[in-house]
Amino acid sequence: MTSTPIKSALKKKDHQNPEALEALDALGNSLPELEKCLRALMAEVEQDKDKFRHDEKSSRRMRDLQRLVVGIGRHLARSGDQFSESLLPALRYFVDSFVEHLDSPAAVEEAMGAIPKDAFEALLTEDQELIAFWPLLPSCVTDATLLRATSLVLGWEDGRLSSSLLPGIATRAFFAAGGRAVGPLATAILSADEQPYRGVLVDALVHLPPGGTDALVHALGDSNKAIRSSARAGLLSRGVEALEAVGRKLASTSEEAAVALLSDVHAELKANVGDGPGSNFATLRTMHASRAQEIRKEFVDPGLDHQAKAEARIAQFAESEPEATMFALLQCAALDLPALFDAIYVFAMNLEALEKQAAAGTIAAELVATYKEDAVRREVVAAQFKLLTDGLGEALRAPLIHVLRTRHIAYSEVFYGWIAKAPAADAIELFAEGLLAGKKIRDICSRALIAIGQEGAISAAPYLQSRKKAVRLAAASIQAQVPTQSLTEALKDARAKERSSDVRAHLDTALRELIVSQS
Repeated sequence: MTSTPIKSALKKKDHQNPEALEALDALGNSLPELEKCLRALMAEVEQDKDKFRHDEKSSRRMRDLQRLVVGIGRHLARSGDQFSESLLPALRYFVDSFVEHLDSPAAVEEAMGAIPKDAFEALLTEDQELIAFWPLLPSCVTDATLLRATSLVLGWEDGRLSSSLLPGIATRAFFAAGGRAVGPLATAILSADEQPYRGVLVDALVHLPPGGTDALVHALGDSNKAIRSSARAGLLSRGVEALEAVGRKLASTSEEAAVALLSDVHAELKANVGDGPGSNFATLRTMHASRAQEIRKEFVDPGLDHQAKAEARIAQFAESEPEATMFALLQCAALDLPALFDAIYVFAMNLEALEKQAAAGTIAAELVATYKEDAVRREVVAAQFKLLTDGLGEALRAPLIHVLRTRHIAYSEVFYGWIAKAPAADAIELFAEGLLAGKKIRDICSRALIAIGQEGAISAAPYLQSRKKAVRLAAASIQAQVPTQSLTEALKDARAKERSSDVRAHLDTALRELIVSQS
């Protein structure tokens, strides 16, 4: 039988999971008892593994097992021990509900530190699609897992994702690999013309060390505007190497539209190479990396034992070296260093000096991405974000859209809400992908797509095929409010396959409206 303290820990609701983990931690040196409970749960879960998705008791056992693994993993990781071979089979029960039900990524990542790396790599690269472990890719970067990450991206299809966080997870794995990821990414991009999530690969390559230039030149011809824009930004940051690659492609291309695009990029590269690094974000980051690190040390100097002193020092640097100061603040936030101040608040307080710089909007969006849900309250986030939007306005829009599409951001409904105040074509893909997120974001994105009109309805149509009813319901509701003639056949097909009466009702409404409009 499970002991009372362990039972108490496991009774915590999903959204209270950090408390549940604390309760497991508080059990102290009861590792043998935890392992005994885990083995008992494994036997029960194995018995009813085929029905856990539909049976409440079975589903609860699965979540209990997952939490116990995290509790045990944290004990082992802190003591420097590893999972015994007899406990490793428990990891295979971490199905896709793992990410949704264990809402404490830092705790999970710590627990996974107790898994032997060879066992970890085997779990991440086997043929079975273990969605549960994708968030852990960055902590086990090998040649094999990099290839697996690119194959996962290329295998995604519209309506198939169980979470809109997954593209960002793959991107973080590539970032963790650094230069080692350039080769696999470039190869994948060159063969990914028709893949719906190829933009994830291009975005990752753009932010990695120089290399893969031919793949970025290839991506310039992509049918997706956002991908072309990312590829262009990446090429402009690569200087002479990109100038030569674009020149070679230009010399071998005769198609009129391609020649015009390549010529434009070639001219801008030539100007940058001849006149200096320009204002491209990636170039600026490289140019200011060393100085930003020096300035950051000034901010966290042990002698600055008062927040007011730190903020005054920052203000001085913001006036004299605004770009390097922005990158220094970003380093502080990304490395969780700002013990004396909040980097985002300080950035906003110095906007008068910083907003004139070309990279200010991008830095602000990157700073927003550093929020941690367990570290700040929503009201604080909203207040600080208002300071940024009041100061930067539309300069923040495009960078924030990019960040939201490629990362998991705490309190993201605040940022989606701001973008949705002026719903436009530049955010259609963000809003469509947002239908896969939680209810708050899904509702914001649904209203935005309806406001956009027929282009919004068209972008939502593929989500009528989602495995999640809530996603299909949102997509169908959009169709009912914005009936679009070109989607008639797609709506009929979705109506024929749909089992939910709620979703069918919206599809029926859309089809009736289309019939009336034709008569």
